[in-house]
Amino acid sequence: MGKGVVPDVHPLSSTAARSLAIGQCDVALVVGARLNWLLHFGEPPKWSKDVKFILVDVSEDEIELRKPQVGLVGDAKRVVELLNREIKDQPFCLARSHPWVEAITKKSKDNVLKMEAQLVKDVVPFNFMTPMRIIRDAILAERSPAPVVVSEGANTMDVGRAVLVQNEPRTRLDAGTWGTMGVGLGYCVAAAVAEPERLVVAVEGDSGFGFSAMEVEGWMSMDGRMHHKRLDLKRSTSRSVRKPSSGWWYPVMSEYVFEVDADGDEHVTLAQPMLQLLPACYARPDFFIQVAFVVTNSFGLGILHVGLTHVVCYTLVRYQLPVVVIVFNNNGVYGGDRRGPDELTGPYKDDPAPTSFVPGAGYHKMMEAFGGKGYLVDTPDELRSALSESFRARKPAVINVTIDPYAGAESGRMQHKN
Repeated sequence: MGKGVVPDVHPLSSTAARSLAIGQCDVALVVGARLNWLLHFGEPPKWSKDVKFILVDVSEDEIELRKPQVGLVGDAKRVVELLNREIKDQPFCLARSHPWVEAITKKSKDNVLKMEAQLVKDVVPFNFMTPMRIIRDAILAERSPAPVVVSEGANTMDVGRAVLVQNEPRTRLDAGTWGTMGVGLGYCVAAAVAEPERLVVAVEGDSGFGFSAMEVEGWMSMDGRMHHKRLDLKRSTSRSVRKPSSGWWYPVMSEYVFEVDADGDEHVTLAQPMLQLLPACYARPDFFIQVAFVVTNSFGLGILHVGLTHVVCYTLVRYQLPVVVIVFNNNGVYGGDRRGPDELTGPYKDDPAPTSFVPGAGYHKMMEAFGGKGYLVDTPDELRSALSESFRARKPAVINVTIDPYAGAESGRMQHKN
């Protein structure tokens, strides 16, 4: 998420020559990052066995864990300011003609050319590269201030990290160190509120979109009357409950447990299907409704996804946030049902793969349901048109991009287990 601090187009940016840079450097100053799996733990063979680390971190525990040659505990900005002050009288700079600079520059150019050779092709049905290139070009065409780019998903985020260009700091948010799915649309709402003059563009995988819509921000939009917390997993049972002396009473009738606080002194345990919470919230605006999700089965989890996805779309439309969500729809987690005939055996052979979604799901319709703009695109021209119109409008929109379900790769190659 630090992309843009050093612009991707800067002559000394080594993003496109990462393997060379980390594999052959003598000293690495690590700022705003950690030597975890993303940086191969600072260990061979990705790194030289003789490399020396200068590690800047706010956590003394992290310094103790990694044991760098030099550890500096403190805020990154403040530490870098102090370093610059100390070396101002003896600046260190390599000339453009220095062999190390030339090697990184050459490797970067070579890798960029290889990638551009793939990006330049208009592949239909879409792979990941073609629409990502069109999106990149549309974002770069935006005038300053640059849009905030939110990226989430599996193949979608991986390809986006390589293709989408960041030339300004603090303009990129993605799933971060642990690849946490579920942060996307929450990031969008937060970015739109924090940087109202910027367009927010979310590039999401279809599975990431489903998770990202499950954001607290969606519930918080309901005039603060609805809040979310997670309880320990337990199964609720149908039972009668005491009707409070004041307030709104429901019989218990499903596996979702809700607690209503009427004027701060009356409580009743409710259980209602997720989608009934919205009319409940508006029918009795004098009530504070606290929501606790107790998901007992996969069907319940599906209901949870649907309900919260609609709520976040509603949030974007209600506040007219300048957010354009682009969904790479390849029919599932990593793709659609790609099992061959030899894998479709056994008593459950007719069941869909648990990682596959309904083919051709109309995600754009979810935004339209609340008055936002939805687009379904299958070709480069349709995608360009949708991006141009939605960017110009600066209103909530979902662009549903149809991707070949066989495009991309599956992490862990787990398809045979589906």
